[in-house]
Amino acid sequence: MLVSFHVGRLGNLLHYEFDEDGERYPHVYSAIPIASVKRVQPYGSRDNGTVTYFAYERM
Repeated sequence: MLVSFHVGRLGNLLHYEFDEDGERYPHVYSAIPIASVKRVQPYGSRDNGTVTYFAYERM
């Protein structure tokens, strides 16, 4: 399942870390409130491992 979140509803739970290229990535280190869920969608992969459906929204 692919779960999208309302970033503003995560509040202090959302933390960003940076990789060696300066790209920032969001992380949550505790339980996520259900009210923060924006959308839930199924996705799968083919036999070769490629994803058949994937939606990514930049934060």
